[in-house]
Amino acid sequence: MRLIFIDTETTGLSPRHDHRIVEVACVEMKDGCLTGREFHSFINPQRLVPPEAIDIHGIDDAMLAGQPTFDEAAVALVEFVGNGRTVMHNAPFDTEFLAAELLRLGMNVPVLTSAEAVIDTLPRFRRLHPGHPCSLTALCDRYELRLQNDEAWHGALTDARMLARLWVRAGMTV
Repeated sequence: MRLIFIDTETTGLSPRHDHRIVEVACVEMKDGCLTGREFHSFINPQRLVPPEAIDIHGIDDAMLAGQPTFDEAAVALVEFVGNGRTVMHNAPFDTEFLAAELLRLGMNVPVLTSAEAVIDTLPRFRRLHPGHPCSLTALCDRYELRLQNDEAWHGALTDARMLARLWVRAGMTV
Protein backbone atom coordinates (compact mmCIF):
# COMPACT_ATOMS: atom_id res chain seq x y z
CA MET A 1 0.00 0.00 0.00
CA ARG A 2 1.23 3.49 -0.86
CA LEU A 3 0.79 6.12 1.86
CA ILE A 4 1.53 9.82 1.42
CA PHE A 5 2.20 11.80 4.61
CA ILE A 6 1.35 15.48 4.08
CA ASP A 7 1.84 18.69 6.00
CA THR A 8 1.29 22.35 5.21
CA GLU A 9 2.37 25.64 6.72
CA THR A 10 0.10 28.65 6.31
CA THR A 11 -0.27 32.39 6.84
CA GLY A 12 -2.88 31.81 9.54
CA LEU A 13 -5.59 29.58 10.91
CA SER A 14 -8.33 29.71 8.28
CA PRO A 15 -8.64 30.14 4.52
CA ARG A 16 -12.03 31.74 5.25
CA HIS A 17 -10.01 34.72 6.52
CA ASP A 18 -7.91 34.90 3.34
CA HIS A 19 -5.07 32.87 4.81
CA ARG A 20 -3.05 30.82 2.35
CA ILE A 21 -0.56 27.96 2.19
CA VAL A 22 3.12 28.98 2.29
CA GLU A 23 4.67 25.50 2.27
CA VAL A 24 3.51 21.99 1.40
CA ALA A 25 5.38 18.70 1.71
CA CYS A 26 4.69 15.02 1.12
CA VAL A 27 6.64 11.92 2.10
CA GLU A 28 6.02 8.57 0.42
CA MET A 29 5.81 5.21 2.15
CA LYS A 30 5.23 1.89 0.39
CA ASP A 31 4.34 -1.27 2.26
CA GLY A 32 5.45 0.23 5.58
CA CYS A 33 8.84 1.51 4.36
CA LEU A 34 9.83 5.08 3.59
CA THR A 35 10.92 5.23 -0.04
CA GLY A 36 12.93 8.46 0.13
CA ARG A 37 10.60 10.07 -2.42
CA GLU A 38 9.40 13.46 -1.26
CA PHE A 39 7.57 16.45 -2.65
CA HIS A 40 8.34 19.85 -1.17
CA SER A 41 7.55 23.38 -2.22
CA PHE A 42 7.48 26.78 -0.65
CA ILE A 43 4.47 28.69 -1.98
CA ASN A 44 4.19 32.41 -2.60
CA PRO A 45 0.82 33.14 -0.96
CA GLN A 46 0.42 36.44 -2.82
CA ARG A 47 -0.18 38.19 0.51
CA LEU A 48 1.93 39.19 3.49
CA VAL A 49 2.77 36.60 6.12
CA PRO A 50 1.62 37.90 9.53
CA PRO A 51 4.23 38.10 12.31
CA GLU A 52 2.36 35.55 14.44
CA ALA A 53 2.63 32.97 11.62
CA ILE A 54 6.32 33.77 11.13
CA ASP A 55 6.81 33.19 14.87
CA ILE A 56 5.49 29.64 14.44
CA HIS A 57 7.13 28.43 11.23
CA GLY A 58 9.82 31.00 10.52
CA ILE A 59 8.76 31.51 6.89
CA ASP A 60 8.73 35.20 6.02
CA ASP A 61 7.91 37.30 2.96
CA ALA A 62 11.54 37.46 1.82
CA MET A 63 11.77 33.65 1.79
CA LEU A 64 8.64 33.43 -0.35
CA ALA A 65 9.59 36.06 -2.90
CA GLY A 66 10.24 34.28 -6.18
CA GLN A 67 8.67 31.02 -5.00
CA PRO A 68 5.92 29.44 -7.12
CA THR A 69 2.30 30.31 -6.45
CA PHE A 70 0.00 27.45 -5.51
CA ASP A 71 -1.31 27.19 -9.06
CA GLU A 72 2.26 26.71 -10.29
CA ALA A 73 2.91 23.90 -7.78
CA ALA A 74 -0.51 22.22 -7.81
CA VAL A 75 -0.03 19.88 -10.76
CA ALA A 76 3.25 18.51 -9.38
CA LEU A 77 1.64 18.05 -5.94
CA VAL A 78 -1.37 16.22 -7.35
CA GLU A 79 0.86 14.04 -9.54
CA PHE A 80 3.08 13.14 -6.59
CA VAL A 81 0.09 12.13 -4.45
CA GLY A 82 -1.46 10.21 -7.34
CA ASN A 83 -3.61 7.37 -6.09
CA GLY A 84 -1.81 7.14 -2.73
CA ARG A 85 -3.70 7.08 0.54
CA THR A 86 -3.07 10.38 2.32
CA VAL A 87 -2.19 10.69 6.00
CA MET A 88 -2.25 13.96 7.96
CA HIS A 89 -2.06 14.98 11.61
CA ASN A 90 -5.16 17.11 12.31
CA ALA A 91 -6.45 16.55 8.79
CA PRO A 92 -9.32 19.10 8.90
CA PHE A 93 -6.77 21.93 9.11
CA ASP A 94 -4.68 20.84 6.12
CA THR A 95 -7.60 19.65 4.00
CA GLU A 96 -9.45 22.94 4.49
CA PHE A 97 -6.45 24.87 3.15
CA LEU A 98 -5.79 22.43 0.32
CA ALA A 99 -9.48 22.47 -0.63
CA ALA A 100 -9.54 26.28 -0.75
CA GLU A 101 -6.41 26.41 -2.91
CA LEU A 102 -7.56 23.67 -5.28
CA LEU A 103 -11.07 25.14 -5.53
CA ARG A 104 -9.54 28.41 -6.79
CA LEU A 105 -8.04 26.31 -9.60
CA GLY A 106 -11.22 24.37 -10.30
CA MET A 107 -9.54 21.12 -9.25
CA ASN A 108 -11.34 18.38 -7.32
CA VAL A 109 -8.86 16.10 -5.53
CA PRO A 110 -10.68 14.32 -2.68
CA VAL A 111 -7.54 12.59 -1.36
CA LEU A 112 -6.23 16.08 -0.55
CA THR A 113 -9.42 17.95 0.24
CA SER A 114 -11.82 15.61 2.01
CA ALA A 115 -11.15 15.03 5.69
CA GLU A 116 -13.17 11.81 5.31
CA ALA A 117 -10.80 10.50 2.60
CA VAL A 118 -7.68 11.22 4.65
CA ILE A 119 -6.30 9.11 7.47
CA ASP A 120 -6.17 11.56 10.37
CA THR A 121 -3.62 10.49 12.97
CA LEU A 122 -4.71 13.00 15.64
CA PRO A 123 -7.90 11.19 16.73
CA ARG A 124 -6.08 7.86 16.56
CA PHE A 125 -3.41 9.09 18.96
CA ARG A 126 -6.00 10.71 21.23
CA ARG A 127 -7.68 7.30 21.57
CA LEU A 128 -4.30 5.67 22.30
CA HIS A 129 -3.25 8.32 24.82
CA PRO A 130 -6.39 9.82 26.40
CA GLY A 131 -5.74 12.87 28.50
CA HIS A 132 -2.20 13.32 27.19
CA PRO A 133 -0.91 15.93 24.75
CA CYS A 134 -1.12 14.69 21.17
CA SER A 135 0.64 17.39 19.23
CA LEU A 136 3.16 16.04 16.77
CA THR A 137 6.06 17.22 18.93
CA ALA A 138 4.56 15.71 22.10
CA LEU A 139 3.97 12.40 20.34
CA CYS A 140 7.49 12.30 18.96
CA ASP A 141 8.80 12.90 22.47
CA ARG A 142 6.57 10.12 23.81
CA TYR A 143 7.82 7.71 21.13
CA GLU A 144 11.41 8.92 21.47
CA LEU A 145 11.73 10.20 17.91
CA ARG A 146 14.30 12.93 17.39
CA LEU A 147 14.86 15.41 14.61
CA GLN A 148 17.65 14.45 12.26
CA ASN A 149 20.41 16.55 10.68
CA ASP A 150 19.09 19.97 9.65
CA GLU A 151 15.42 19.30 10.46
CA ALA A 152 13.47 21.87 12.47
CA TRP A 153 9.92 21.69 13.82
CA HIS A 154 7.10 23.52 12.03
CA GLY A 155 8.56 23.11 8.60
CA ALA A 156 6.20 21.16 6.37
CA LEU A 157 8.85 18.72 5.17
CA THR A 158 10.17 17.98 8.67
CA ASP A 159 6.66 17.58 10.05
CA ALA A 160 5.64 15.21 7.20
CA ARG A 161 8.80 13.15 7.76
CA MET A 162 8.24 13.01 11.51
CA LEU A 163 4.62 11.97 11.04
CA ALA A 164 5.75 9.12 8.77
CA ARG A 165 8.38 8.03 11.31
CA LEU A 166 5.82 8.26 14.09
CA TRP A 167 3.40 6.11 12.07
CA VAL A 168 6.04 3.37 11.86
CA ARG A 169 7.23 3.69 15.47
CA ALA A 170 3.67 3.57 16.83
CA GLY A 171 2.83 0.54 14.69
CA MET A 172 -0.04 2.29 12.92
CA THR A 173 -1.91 0.53 10.15
CA VAL A 174 -4.58 1.54 7.69
